[in-house]
Amino acid sequence: AKAIESHIPFWNVVQASGHLKYRNPSAADLRFQAYATAAYGGRGVAYFTYKAYPVGNYSGAAVDQYGNETETWKWLQNTNMQIKTLGPWLMKLRSDDVYHFGKIPPAGHGPSATSLVKTDEDGTRYVLIVRKDLDKSDICDPRFRDESTTVQKVSVFSGEIVPMNYDEQFLLPGQGMLLKLGK
Repeated sequence: AKAIESHIPFWNVVQASGHLKYRNPSAADLRFQAYATAAYGGRGVAYFTYKAYPVGNYSGAAVDQYGNETETWKWLQNTNMQIKTLGPWLMKLRSDDVYHFGKIPPAGHGPSATSLVKTDEDGTRYVLIVRKDLDKSDICDPRFRDESTTVQKVSVFSGEIVPMNYDEQFLLPGQGMLLKLGK
């Protein structure tokens, strides 16, 4: 909220390995942390820790204590590619608001009368939807107050604006989808 109010860009450092009393993050955890950072207007994500320290109980990092890439490395690579592909779009947008459906976290709120998350410099409206469920995929089928709203999706694979086809509406656990709205 302070970054939005002050128009100050921020980065988020997310947990990317198990250590001390923290569990190893899953692929869904990593996706969720990256997409949630983008939804809140973050301009970058850093990982703690990308490489496991050769002390203590660091585990599940992208690179283990012997310098080997792990399964987490593959998860981060996939998540980073998605965010990188959306990056040119996200960097043109500013976060207007973040609201939650279902269980609302402390200091969070549900949708307001405006119910849109992103605005382009030219006034085009965008919504970045992030799946909070970290266990199962589900369809992303948003409903908007103005029923004449057209919805297109920014592909995480090509970075192009594409139609919202049924097969492309499913979100992985923790994944996000950037939608471009029109009339």
